[in-house]
Amino acid sequence: MNESFHLHQLQKIDSQINHNAKRIHEIDELLNANFEVEKAKSDENEHAQIFHQTKIRLQKINTEVEAKKNKISQCESHLYSGKVKNPKELQDLQNELKSLRKFLAALEDEQLEKLINFEDSEREHQKVKETLTKEITTFETRKAMLQSEKETLIINKNRLEVEREAILTQLTKVNIMIYERLSQEKRGLAVATLENNACSACGATLTPGQRQESHSPQSIYYCPSCGRIIYGG
Repeated sequence: MNESFHLHQLQKIDSQINHNAKRIHEIDELLNANFEVEKAKSDENEHAQIFHQTKIRLQKINTEVEAKKNKISQCESHLYSGKVKNPKELQDLQNELKSLRKFLAALEDEQLEKLINFEDSEREHQKVKETLTKEITTFETRKAMLQSEKETLIINKNRLEVEREAILTQLTKVNIMIYERLSQEKRGLAVATLENNACSACGATLTPGQRQESHSPQSIYYCPSCGRIIYGG
């Protein structure tokens, strides 16, 4: 029984399983970490508040302008009604009317400024809302692709687990224990291969005799440098 070959096959399967598990973990993090959407939501919320404040300020100045116009209209109506005969009272009304018109002009200048601010804020708010919609659409598209990839990885991982169990039946308990110990010690890579007359894991060059031992189907050969099992094929 060529246990070295089966250990090599076990290593290939475990490497694929680990790769799939790592990618599944990455996908889960990507699905939970939608930073672009969260930032777009934060920006939209910030601009929504600014837009709301500029709207309130515009409504307030509009109300003040309208009230001042009504006051002027009432003053003009009273002044030109012919009911006021006293010269001093007429002068007072004229002075008040002049003051009201001056105040109205200042209010209308402020009203125009707030209207411009409101329109600018409205445009910015619309822009960030469009950005948010775009980011959500992009994330949902990416999410669907990632979920599809994850489902495929899980299917492959389950298939590999079945293959792994089948290979374990071809190995002795001692060699399984050796493999698992090396796998823990060597960051998941217990079995290396012979590549260009050297260990594929650490790069140590093997002598002709050592290379011959790594090809033996009857025994397991360990790299004299890194201690991993070397499968020579």
